Amino acid sequence: MKRFLVVGDANVDIIVSGISGFPVLGQELSCESFSMHPGGSSANCANCLAGLGADVTFWGKIGADALGDFILHELQQRHIDTGHVIQDPSIHTGACVALSYSTDRALISYLASITSLQYQDLPLHLLGQFDHLHSGSIFIQDGLKLDFARLFKLAKEHNLSTSLDSGWDPAEQWGIDLHNLLPYVDYFIPNEVEILNITGKGSLEAALEELSRFGSTVIVKRGKEGAIARAGNHVWQAPAFKIDVVETTGAGDCFNAGLLYALIEESQEIPEALQFANGCGAIGASTPGGASARLSSEQVHRFIAKRLGHAP
Repeated sequence: MKRFLVVGDANVDIIVSGISGFPVLGQELSCESFSMHPGGSSANCANCLAGLGADVTFWGKIGADALGDFILHELQQRHIDTGHVIQDPSIHTGACVALSYSTDRALISYLASITSLQYQDLPLHLLGQFDHLHSGSIFIQDGLKLDFARLFKLAKEHNLSTSLDSGWDPAEQWGIDLHNLLPYVDYFIPNEVEILNITGKGSLEAALEELSRFGSTVIVKRGKEGAIARAGNHVWQAPAFKIDVVETTGAGDCFNAGLLYALIEESQEIPEALQFANGCGAIGASTPGGASARLSSEQVHRFIAKRLGHAP
């Protein structure tokens, strides 16, 4: 069994869905659903990986407050090793309000502890115990942002495979040093809007060509259009599964977890891994709670087999 290490952001997600429109100053809207879950791209991926059956450890920093206690409890309930999660009494735990609609979501983030994790906080002497390193939302991790290349280089020196989800840049500066970072990233997993902004290219094909120069396998999440991957001159595409969307928040993180589980734990090839990842994303998007829903690998395989007409 492979050992997954996830490093990065953890916050509380407050998910509001069933909204008839978008908020307008001076007016009030009602919603059909309100829920609270552990969130953050990195923590969401850890949660989904654990549900699939992976051995997962999470390193991050949260506040020593009620929200931090909630996150820690929820991760531990999913049998994620949180022994090196830092609870700092000097900071507040981050939170994200997600306004969830049938086709997308709008996010309002209180970063707080998300910006506080630093390279020196990580017990790096333990890296050799793991098989794979993953992180996400690098643009909002201010304390670690300049050291991601350093962290991923060290991981490769310890023979770990690595993956990275860029996430959205709230400042829309997209200041990522691809030349120093991507050579140490085996799987780079942005969505379509993010990769276009990161590269400044006018098309997805041009963006993929640009990033393929760095040696990573680039996997792009495209929502209802499915997913596309490129490694060197090889390109693979996988269509999305048609579903009734319930919760879009965290669906991309479910995709990430499914992709990594398929590639690392089940040793699937890229085309099969993309299909498995699309299945995870589809189940997450059609399930209340999104990334907090517990997905088993058996459930995902059954879902895919049924959709492809292979189920008994």
